[in-house]
Amino acid sequence: MTTPKRKNALTRPVLLILAVLITLAMLRLGVWQLDRAQEKDLLVEQRNALASDKQVDLDQLISELSVSALANQRYRSVFLEGRYISEGPLFIDGRVQNNRVGYDVYSVFETNAGHLVLLNRGWVYAGSSREVLPYVPEPSLATKMYGRLNVLAPAPPMWNERYPAQTGSVWQYFPTEDLTAQYGQNLVPMVVELAPELEASGLSIQWTAADDSGVAMHKGYAFQWFSMALAFVIACLVLLIKSIKRPND
Repeated sequence: MTTPKRKNALTRPVLLILAVLITLAMLRLGVWQLDRAQEKDLLVEQRNALASDKQVDLDQLISELSVSALANQRYRSVFLEGRYISEGPLFIDGRVQNNRVGYDVYSVFETNAGHLVLLNRGWVYAGSSREVLPYVPEPSLATKMYGRLNVLAPAPPMWNERYPAQTGSVWQYFPTEDLTAQYGQNLVPMVVELAPELEASGLSIQWTAADDSGVAMHKGYAFQWFSMALAFVIACLVLLIKSIKRPND
C-alpha cells in the first residue's frame, strides 16, 4: 500500500514538470505578442515612410503592382489625372469628427488610363435630420488631384450581414463585391483621400495618423502573459514550500 509520504514523493515531480510546461507556454505567448507588436510597429514605420515619400502617378503604380501588392501601399502619396464622372456623391454613414456624427463623402474619378477611383473628398455634418442628406458642393473641375491611398471603408464592428450595406447613395461600408458589381472591374480596390489643402467649402478633411493601436494592444497582451506567468510561478512555489513543510511528508 502506498503511504502518503510515498504518494507525495511521486506526485511532486509530475506537478513540477507540469508547472514548468505551463510557465514556458505563457512566456512563449508573451514573446509571441511582443513579436506581433514589433511587426505592427514596423508596418506603422513603413506607412509613415510611404506618406512622406514623393507623390507617384496612381496609374503608373497600378500598372506596376498586383492588387494584393497595391494594398501594401496604404498611405502612399499619389496624384491622378482625369475627371470626375457625372453622378452624385456616395456617403459613408456614422463618421465622427469633433464629437459630431456625419458622413464621409466620396465621388468617383476616372483617370486618363481608364481606372475608376473613389476619392474621399472629406467629411460633412449629418445635420439635425437623418431623413435629409446634407448639401455637398460639386466636385472640383480640376483634372489633376492628389492625396494618399487608403483601404476601402471596412464594415462597422459587429456588423450583421443580414442588413444591406447600401441604401441609395448612403453606404455603411464599401464591400468590394458590391462596388465591382456597380462600377465594373476597372474600379481600383483602394480609395484616395484628398489632401487637406484641397478641402472644399462645407467639407472637412482631417487625415488620421497611421494606426498604431495594434502595437499597444500586443504589448498589453504580452504584459498580461508575463504577469500571469510570474503569478503562477509564485503560487507554485508557495504550494511547494507548504507541501514540504507539511507534517508526515
